[in-house]
Amino acid sequence: MVQAVISAVENFALLLVLAFVLASLLSLAQNYSKLAVQTTIGVLFGLTSVISMSIPVNLADGVIYDAHAILITLSGPFGRVFVPIIVGAITAGYRLYLGGIGNSSWAGIDCVASRIKHVIGAVSSRR
Repeated sequence: MVQAVISAVENFALLLVLAFVLASLLSLAQNYSKLAVQTTIGVLFGLTSVISMSIPVNLADGVIYDAHAILITLSGPFGRVFVPIIVGAITAGYRLYLGGIGNSSWAGIDCVASRIKHVIGAVSSRR
């Protein structure tokens, strides 16, 4: 139980670090092209997602939680169109690297989720 709390705090701290890095990155983004900024944000969200999957919260035997789903969800509104595709590819690749039962289905779910976030990012960028 204590380990689950520690892992949850680590995941939350990871999200806070991402928020601070993203805020400082966006303040410097005016000097670069949109594609370069979106690629950088996508890689940043993707690497944070991989780190999050490395420190899962074990809720029960075989039941784990990590913050990668939150990161995939937030990549659409923060990164607009291109970022969720990068995050989904990085997350799915790491999921396949981890292996285990059902890894290919979870990697597929990550890719589908990133496409949904791609649509959300496209809709929000038109406003």
